[in-house]
Amino acid sequence: MSRKSKGKYESITDIPRDIKIGLVISDYHKQYTSQIEEFNVNYLKEQWFKDIEVFHLPWSFEIPSFVSELVDTEDYDLIIPIWVIIKLNLPHYDYICAEIFRWLMDISIDDETPIIPWIIVCENEKQVKKLLNENYAEYWLNFLKEILRTFD
Repeated sequence: MSRKSKGKYESITDIPRDIKIGLVISDYHKQYTSQIEEFNVNYLKEQWFKDIEVFHLPWSFEIPSFVSELVDTEDYDLIIPIWVIIKLNLPHYDYICAEIFRWLMDISIDDETPIIPWIIVCENEKQVKKLLNENYAEYWLNFLKEILRTFD
């Protein structure tokens, strides 16, 4: 495995910039996931991370198996799955949310590769728009910064 960043770091600037980062993005609700992708890619590039690979999947349900495949390659130092799930009175909403989270948790427990999911789960599109138009991106990017800073 690449694992170029071992140990705790005092600052995000201490992390090797050649770590390999995989973004796995659901294109379902692409009008929102594309914004989140842009936030992440721009932030990582601003921090001088160069090895960023982006993968697009049609649905959210494929994310865990794809992330598992990436983990198995042992090529990635960090994986960031991104998706938006909007309930909209769908009966399978709870099942999809629970299973995706469970699968990602299982993958995280079984392997050392950090997986930091960026997930928006809302009742309706109005809530999603509110999150993306307020401080959610800044909040999440600060969270990502802290994760990267303590990356081990």
